[in-house]
Amino acid sequence: MHSSISREKHKRGQGLVEYALILVLVALVVIAALMILGPVIGNVFSQINSSLSFVSTGGGGEVVPPPPPDCSAEQAAFNAALAAYNACMAANPGEPHHCVAEQNALDHANAVLEACTLP
Repeated sequence: MHSSISREKHKRGQGLVEYALILVLVALVVIAALMILGPVIGNVFSQINSSLSFVSTGGGGEVVPPPPPDCSAEQAAFNAALAAYNACMAANPGEPHHCVAEQNALDHANAVLEACTLP
């Protein structure tokens, strides 16, 4: 009975040693692959980093903000709506209820202009 327990411990120990050897072998392969491919991968990341920094700085070293959007059409529509509202208010002094349509058009034009100019 003593010998069967001893054999079982010996088999278990042998299995642990085999797993450890496999792990060491895998670690050696990974280290060798990284040593061989490491500089190549590093160069690729360096090229990507330098190209991205060149694009983000505009190629000159200083950060260039994006150009503002062209909101001239929205500004013209707002100006026209404002002029129509002012003309209505001038034609109907003291009676703002007559200019509800013009007020709504002005509010809409203002919302569109703000959507264009605000980030």
